[in-house]
Amino acid sequence: SNTTDNSHDSLGMFSKVVKANTIGASTPVIKNITLNFTKVSGTSMTYVGGLAGIIENSIIINVNLTGGVTVQAYNFGGGLAGLISGNTRIMNINSNLSVSVGKSNHAIDSDGNYMPYVYYSYADYVKMNPYATPALYARYMQQLSYGGGLAGVLDIYSETNIDTIDLTQPNVYLVNINVDASKNTISTLGSNVSVFADVVGGVAGYLGKSTYMASTKYYIN
Repeated sequence: SNTTDNSHDSLGMFSKVVKANTIGASTPVIKNITLNFTKVSGTSMTYVGGLAGIIENSIIINVNLTGGVTVQAYNFGGGLAGLISGNTRIMNINSNLSVSVGKSNHAIDSDGNYMPYVYYSYADYVKMNPYATPALYARYMQQLSYGGGLAGVLDIYSETNIDTIDLTQPNVYLVNINVDASKNTISTLGSNVSVFADVVGGVAGYLGKSTYMASTKYYIN
C-alpha cells in the first residue's frame, strides 16, 4: 500500500474509522488483516497512521502493519493511527512501522527547560475554556506534536453499554496491545524502528487518564 495525501486533516488506509453519531449506529469493526506499506506520507496533515488517521468508538482486532517504512505526519503519528480515542477496543496489533512527526514547538520555560504543548481531550479542553468550540479545539491540536509506535495519542475508555458484538476471540482483554519485535512474529519492531516527535513513546506518546493497557510488549535492540 502506498498512501500519500496532504489535502485533508487525517490519513491512513482509511482517513477515519469512527462510529457515526446517529441513533442505532453500529460500531465499526476491523479484524484479521495484514497491511504491507511502501509509503505512508502526510507531512502537512494533523493525524496520520497506517490503518487510519483517527480511530474513535471502534473495535480493531488482529491487525499486522508491515513494510518497515516511516509514517510521516505533521502533528499526530502512529503505526496504527495518529489519534485513538473514545469507547474503543484495540487488541493484538503488530507493527514494524517507524513514525516521524514534523511539528516541533521548541517551547522553553523561564528556567530553560523544554516544555512541549500538552494534549487535552475535547471534554477537558472545554472545562478549561468555556468559550471552546470544535474549530478552536482543532486549531489547538494543530499546535501539538505526538508520536508513538502504535499511536501518537491513545486516549480510550470503556462503557458497559458498548454494542454487543461476538468477537469470537479467546483470551481477549479490553486492551491487549502487542507492538512486538520478536523475530519470530509476523512483523517486527526492532533496531530499524524509530519515533520522532516533541512527545514520543515506544507504544504511545500519550496514554489517556481512563485508558487501560495490558499485555504490551515493546522491544528495543
